[in-house]
Amino acid sequence: MGRNFIIAIFLVGLMGPVPAAPITPPPIEPASITFPREPRLGGWWNGFPAVRVCAETGVRKSRIEQALEVWRRLGYEFGVVIMDEGSIVCRNGGITGEITILIPTQEVFNPRHIALTQTERLVDTAELIKARIYITKYASEKLLVLEHEIGHAIGWRHHASRYHLMHPEWPWIGHGSRGLEYSRYQEEMERIRAPGRN
Repeated sequence: MGRNFIIAIFLVGLMGPVPAAPITPPPIEPASITFPREPRLGGWWNGFPAVRVCAETGVRKSRIEQALEVWRRLGYEFGVVIMDEGSIVCRNGGITGEITILIPTQEVFNPRHIALTQTERLVDTAELIKARIYITKYASEKLLVLEHEIGHAIGWRHHASRYHLMHPEWPWIGHGSRGLEYSRYQEEMERIRAPGRN
């Protein structure tokens, strides 16, 4: 009996490992995030914010002007552009009434993103009081990334229409600006300021 057992082990060894039955994972459902047909505003500025570019970002004056020009052509206005060479305002993350462009920090930046915008707003009215764009020089030079982040800084949410400026994924961002005109911004301002806004 012992001899048969040894032979059986030897034969199994010659055949190689027994393949495991394939495991089929459950199907992955697409994200249940839906986007409205038109771009939506999440906050609004009362007036025209200044734009401060902190020197350590490496963003050139010509580059920020190019990005702002995209929005100016849609009817937006901005306050003064400040090229900040390291003031306390940049070290403290910006001030009220401004869009501040900063170098990313580990505390706020997700390495899966190429840029990030944070806004501060009044809870009752959604009025924006401060915005911070975290971006590297490399990312700021990528086509439409800075323009997209300025869109967030003035209050626009993502819009999942391919080749739209506010598309959530960089490969699908484009020059499309339908629904981003300043006249539409004003309509959206009224919608979000109204009681029971959605």
